[in-house]
Amino acid sequence: MDFTPILIWIFMVGVGAILVSYLIKEFDTETFSFLVREGFSNESSETTFKLNSCPLNSTSYITANGDTECCSVSDIVNKQCNGDILCSLSSSPKSGVDTCSAWLSKEWKKRSTKFCPSTMPNYYGPVESKVGSSKRVEGCSSEAIKSDGTAPQALGGSQCKIYETSEDEYGKSDSCLNLKALESVSCPTKTAEKSILESDKGLPALLACSFVPPNNSSPVPVVCYQEERAKVYMKAKLGGDWEAKLKEKSMALNTMLSLCGTSKNYYIDGSVAAKDVKF
Repeated sequence: MDFTPILIWIFMVGVGAILVSYLIKEFDTETFSFLVREGFSNESSETTFKLNSCPLNSTSYITANGDTECCSVSDIVNKQCNGDILCSLSSSPKSGVDTCSAWLSKEWKKRSTKFCPSTMPNYYGPVESKVGSSKRVEGCSSEAIKSDGTAPQALGGSQCKIYETSEDEYGKSDSCLNLKALESVSCPTKTAEKSILESDKGLPALLACSFVPPNNSSPVPVVCYQEERAKVYMKAKLGGDWEAKLKEKSMALNTMLSLCGTSKNYYIDGSVAAKDVKF
């Protein structure tokens, strides 16, 4: 297989990352809300949630005591839930059962921790099942969330999306998954600019760092990519035997200067010689 198109593409997205880094320095960073500076964080805004119906995909039923509860399954026998009792719509539920408003508050905090980057720490998404509506709108926002949990209170803040398909989750620059992953990228220098570089449709985006070597060993900013995401990209691009295909070309991922680990070893630490890397 000819690897020239892949190497050319990597070079081109590298040039693109350099231009993005320049634009960040010249313009307001809010214009590029999909980029994250290392060390930047934002505290979650508290919302008082209120839920007056059962959560999505749960079943409401009346207990023997006359309370309205929400069951995780539709299997209700003799006024008893044969699954998990998610919450109660009664003002004074029995011991061990949360009100649905309290359930919503706890559940959305869990989802915020699971899905949201620190710059957009507040999860929002569908709570109730709406007839005729099949599209789920989920995401994270820097703004506080409406009391029903479905959307940000204001539109002026930063937002990311939780996509329905894995292809979009890994491929889109405004994906919450990618933005959260970008925060964990370890760049060769603390002043490096991080960015998400979208690829061809169906391929995962690359998580990139752009930095200027302190020893001036490069006349232009160096662009490198997180190794774990590069592996995901190569597997999607070349197939499950991508490592063998690289080996056939006398190439190995850990010798590529385009990877941040190798780039750091070469440009910053000086622990790798030029003869041992692939430019």
